[in-house]
Amino acid sequence: MKPPLCRYCGNPIPKRTETVWFAKSGAPGRLDADPHTKAEAQRLTNGRVVYVRRYGESIAYASVWDGESYVSPYFCSDVDAKRFGNAAAAMMEGDGPKIAMPAFWTARKLQDAL
Repeated sequence: MKPPLCRYCGNPIPKRTETVWFAKSGAPGRLDADPHTKAEAQRLTNGRVVYVRRYGESIAYASVWDGESYVSPYFCSDVDAKRFGNAAAAMMEGDGPKIAMPAFWTARKLQDAL
């Protein structure tokens, strides 16, 4: 499966991952395990391990992806979403706004009534 591409810059949209912490002591909020390889961490989690951070010989935590979730269906960042929205609004400005959300049109009607 190919990742979706940002509608503004064309870059692949990042995967939505969760961090799974490991601890030998069974500390609260951590998985009671001591993996030493990415493959071991993979077996201990319910997703695909895309990144691990080591602490000495052990893996301290792993970033786990569910295999299908991305940070957004359309944009790689909030900045690009904003840039896209501004570009779309500017393109439609010609003889007055042509693209806007319903709240804009409601506010515009109230403003025109004054």
